[in-house]
Amino acid sequence: MTSKVRTGSLRERETSTSRPVQLEQASPTIASSPHLLELVAQRVRIIGEPSRIRLLLLIEQRRASGQELCDELLLSHQSVSRHLSVMHGQGILTREREGSRAYYAISEYTALRIIHLATASTASYIEELAELAQLA
Repeated sequence: MTSKVRTGSLRERETSTSRPVQLEQASPTIASSPHLLELVAQRVRIIGEPSRIRLLLLIEQRRASGQELCDELLLSHQSVSRHLSVMHGQGILTREREGSRAYYAISEYTALRIIHLATASTASYIEELAELAQLA
């Protein structure tokens, strides 16, 4: 199975998705549907695991094989394989076989957007705490 790998900046990739995310419209729907709320929570748990964040950030830069990811992140093959399988199964990653190797690429950029937003929010919070510590 061959899949296309998107290129360009994160902003370009966000706007090139076939289904734009409308957060203002999504929130009331989520609140009124316990089943949908559970699916959203599951998705957040999937991308919230630290090793998966590291994998996604690396794959964001370039498509990579499982072995390349193991070597670069110093994680076991079993661990990387399990994480990649889960994210591929959730549609976050695409997998393209070339001979005996499988190469992974981002297929759902919303997950990366969430990671980047959480990173910016955390950095801002840390700065706030540092400022408060200086005042004390």
